[in-house]
Amino acid sequence: MDKVGLELSAYALDDETKIHELDELYKSKIPIGSLVNFIQKGILYTMKEGEVLESKSSLHEFAKELNLLSSIKHTNTEIVPLSTNTTDNNSCFTRVLKSLFTYPSSMHSSFNPSSEKVLAWGERKSKSVICVINDQSQIKIDVEHYVIENEKGNDITLVSWSRLGDSLLTCCENGEIRMWEADGKIKMVLHNHASPIVHVSWSPDSRSFLTLDSDNVVIIWDSFTGKARQVLDAGLKDRVLGLDTVWIDESKVVVPGLKNSIHIFQVSEKEPVGTLYGHSNTITSLAYYKELHLLASGSDDNDIRIWRSNSLNSAQLLQGHTQPILSLDWLPTNEKFKNPDLSKLVILISTSMDGSIRVWDVYKGDTVMFSLNENGVPFVCSKISPDKTKIVTGDLDGSIKIWSINYQSLEQFLSEHKLDASNTGTNIQSIECVAEYQPNTSKKEEQDENDILIDDDVDEKQQSGNDLEDDKQIFITSLSWNKNGSLLSVSYSNIDSVVIKVDQL
Repeated sequence: MDKVGLELSAYALDDETKIHELDELYKSKIPIGSLVNFIQKGILYTMKEGEVLESKSSLHEFAKELNLLSSIKHTNTEIVPLSTNTTDNNSCFTRVLKSLFTYPSSMHSSFNPSSEKVLAWGERKSKSVICVINDQSQIKIDVEHYVIENEKGNDITLVSWSRLGDSLLTCCENGEIRMWEADGKIKMVLHNHASPIVHVSWSPDSRSFLTLDSDNVVIIWDSFTGKARQVLDAGLKDRVLGLDTVWIDESKVVVPGLKNSIHIFQVSEKEPVGTLYGHSNTITSLAYYKELHLLASGSDDNDIRIWRSNSLNSAQLLQGHTQPILSLDWLPTNEKFKNPDLSKLVILISTSMDGSIRVWDVYKGDTVMFSLNENGVPFVCSKISPDKTKIVTGDLDGSIKIWSINYQSLEQFLSEHKLDASNTGTNIQSIECVAEYQPNTSKKEEQDENDILIDDDVDEKQQSGNDLEDDKQIFITSLSWNKNGSLLSVSYSNIDSVVIKVDQL
């Protein structure tokens, strides 16, 4: 029975932690039995410590014989960093990034897709800013929603440029949408939503745009007239159906539906032309591959599904993440790979709240590149660069990491394992973290000290203190790359947001 219990515990541990994947990654660097050896030494140290306490002797008598420093001095074993990337011996250092300039706490920011130096962001009290970033200074234009002063729900929750960069949408917490010219002149005001906008998506030709609010109401707008071309109301307000949408072409769009489904709508038609079932939780990410007519969907059920245009059944199921999917992007192997045979492979990159990044061979369903955040810290957001050579992730504590997608290393790996499917899971290539940014919280700490108020009413003070504490948590609210991937905007709640220069990575 003891043996059966141990086997069951081992199976449960492996199933929960997926530790067998780490074994494949690090078995060449960590000798067999290292964990047992480490635990034995821990037990030995505990026993020695117990002897000291019983004899009431000084611990210093044992320090010379029993400490980590002496163990390191007397060992001949080479200490190797835990990294699976061996293609570049000089790339083991992570660069620390500094901010180019800061702007106020913001719920959302967006770089203009046609101009690498124009950034827009939303602030509190119905204010947005269009900013031209120069090397030493910035030119700012304020654009505002005129709402009743002190009215609740007047923060700007989202800003979005058209694909051509000639129009800017600013979305207020009360559901109001305003469209502006790139120079800050007002074009139109839209009032159909009654709750905060959580997502905006422009059609490929920018003639239409889609808005999704927190009550699951989807509206497709004519960007020239401001009229609502289509309103899709699921009639469900107690839970979010999805957080993403994607356009297939100028007249078809994919949106989340009831029962964790995915609807494909023809613009101006009330009923969907197709409905995809397979996920068991909220749809979090969608990505469409136009050339191959493939749709990728990620969900809170931790799974990724691949759909073909000619079928309502998923063509592939990608499993490996242990927490909800954050983002999905198709990698341009046809442009990056030199081998014509390999350039035909379909490769997808995904990030998850489990703190991992995975690159998938979609046809085989295998992970071909993998990296785990330090100490398994969860990701809360991610964004791939426009040229798809870098991906940025945000942690719970507000720190930012930039990871390099090494196409040369990926192509080499795929070439070596192309004819040997049994080896695909071994020696998986890593995605290297090349830079990191830590937010400056000193101003927040100073503000927190200034906000401490003396109040005779203990209950009121405690309640207000709890509200203050909840209100002042630091969150990364959005990430945005500029046109050429040289600048990165990071919006924070309750501390200054930043623009980071990353052009030399």
